[in-house]
Amino acid sequence: MCDQIKDNTEGLVCQYLRKNYGENVIPHPYTDGPPDIELNTAIGVEVRRLNKFTYLNKFYGNQEHLPKAITDAYGELLKSFDSDSCQQTYLICLDFNLPLVVDFRNHTKQLNEALEKFLRFESPTFPYSIQVDGIRLKIINEIPLIPGKRFHRAWEEDLPLSSELPSFYAKNICVAIKEKSCKVRKYISRYNYWWLFLVDYIRDDLRPDQIQPMISLVGDTRPFKRVCLLDYYGTTPIADLK
Repeated sequence: MCDQIKDNTEGLVCQYLRKNYGENVIPHPYTDGPPDIELNTAIGVEVRRLNKFTYLNKFYGNQEHLPKAITDAYGELLKSFDSDSCQQTYLICLDFNLPLVVDFRNHTKQLNEALEKFLRFESPTFPYSIQVDGIRLKIINEIPLIPGKRFHRAWEEDLPLSSELPSFYAKNICVAIKEKSCKVRKYISRYNYWWLFLVDYIRDDLRPDQIQPMISLVGDTRPFKRVCLLDYYGTTPIADLK
């Protein structure tokens, strides 16, 4: 029996399951295949990040995003500009090449000053780029006002528009289901039920009114009795497909 958690994503899901279903949560109960986690001896749970695989019929492959420490610092920087008095919202992305060799946190002051400079322009030209020692921010355009939010985060500049998000998420969830289905096929008899937990590594702005359209587009989740999409921090379900 192997009780070693392989990565942070599995660790987040383990914490979530223990908090909500008790302590009978065993990572990697078998050495010769799935599941990633066993729950209450009866449920096999597979885990993966929900990354951007495909958009507008272009296949991107399994894209791993920046380390959590960097995305947290990036989020804190943008959040510092939020205000109830915001009259405009801008779509912004962190434009990067991996590996990112500079420390994001050491440059937040300069980035803050550059964003403040941008906000002083009456009619900025888009896309508007900011570069500080290898870190590039790209302000893509102005979008409809999101109350209280100055900058609306996108991971890559070719992410879909808000109206396309349900389809975008659904397509990528289907890719994850297909991939994991192939993995568990030979081992399906090990458990009465199989669940798939996905941790959102795309972006964190799927609106509540977009959840049900997304679920409808995913459709059949077999062989998984349940597919649960958790937020980036692994604490809150975004969508639960049962």
